[in-house]
Amino acid sequence: MEKLSRLTFLAVFSLLLLSNSLFSQKRLCVIETKGNPHVQEKTNYKSINKGDIFTKDVSLQLESAETIKFIDEKGDLYVVNDPGTFSFSKVLTLKVNSSKVSVTKKYFNYLYKKMINDYEKNSNAGVVYRTRSFGDLIYPKNKRLIIKDTIHFEWMNDKFKPLTFLLEDLDAKESYKITTNGNYLTLVVDGKLLKEGKNYKWTVFDATHKAESFNFSILDKTKKIDLTTKVDIFKKELVGLDFDKSRVSSLIADYYNVQY
Repeated sequence: MEKLSRLTFLAVFSLLLLSNSLFSQKRLCVIETKGNPHVQEKTNYKSINKGDIFTKDVSLQLESAETIKFIDEKGDLYVVNDPGTFSFSKVLTLKVNSSKVSVTKKYFNYLYKKMINDYEKNSNAGVVYRTRSFGDLIYPKNKRLIIKDTIHFEWMNDKFKPLTFLLEDLDAKESYKITTNGNYLTLVVDGKLLKEGKNYKWTVFDATHKAESFNFSILDKTKKIDLTTKVDIFKKELVGLDFDKSRVSSLIADYYNVQY
């Protein structure tokens, strides 16, 4: 009888813990969508996209072949990939087992805080979204680490105006110029123009415009091997969680500050 009472107590205690965990969650961040998921608030319907916040005030609606992934403040991942209508509490029951994803859990915790901070900052002020204009630099982003043997440079030049691509070797104090009317350039880390273990700066300009400059560093072999090992573990976990290939690359780039 005493054993039965103890088991009953443990069962009730476990349910209380689960219930408390579910009710303590107030919002989730959308980290990836496939298709065009919607949310409903009373009689209003709208799309829900990457970067949006999902709360108990709305219900989620998915059609066939649509998927949405959420993260919470602890770095846990929730995946909804069946058609139907889902309340906030129902979504909380769809948490992915995180026992084998220690790296991604740590990153998702950081990403959740970053996304909530951006959301609150944008909600508390009038946000003006800046569109890209001629000469704006796109890749590699500022202060990126390079671990691959080729570097893809990209900038805005939708009208294909002639301009000059400028690359500066910050260690050797040398610069190189290439004239182009395109919007991208791919260079090889060949030990001549681009060398491992060196630091560079790049920009584009013409007679009337000079963009800001972005720095990047090409890692030497030892640092490259060390970082590549970490990236591979992270990538394996993301692929195992069924993230889209392009999303995997962007998450890796964000977490490790690498061009990937």
